[in-house]
Amino acid sequence: MLINFSFNKVYTFPKGSRPIHQEGRTFVGVAFIGLLLMNLFALLFVYISEKIFVIPKPDTLIKTYSHILAVGLVGFYSFLGHKYFTYRSGIRRLFL
Repeated sequence: MLINFSFNKVYTFPKGSRPIHQEGRTFVGVAFIGLLLMNLFALLFVYISEKIFVIPKPDTLIKTYSHILAVGLVGFYSFLGHKYFTYRSGIRRLFL
């Protein structure tokens, strides 16, 4: 997570307007929510594919595709979350 934060700070969002400790704190929150979403989406996609393909237990290939799809969706969430909350205004701006 530290490497991800550092690369995002240097290459993707170099002009952050907040102190680095505030950006780091928000980064951890956005990343943790992303982790929860990824697991939730992966489980949801496995469940949906079990119902569509009517297989008694999930095949490894279905689990792999479900995980890839979940990682892709959470990648969009992660980029937008870090763009608008971590490196720009922060989460407090929403509630003020």
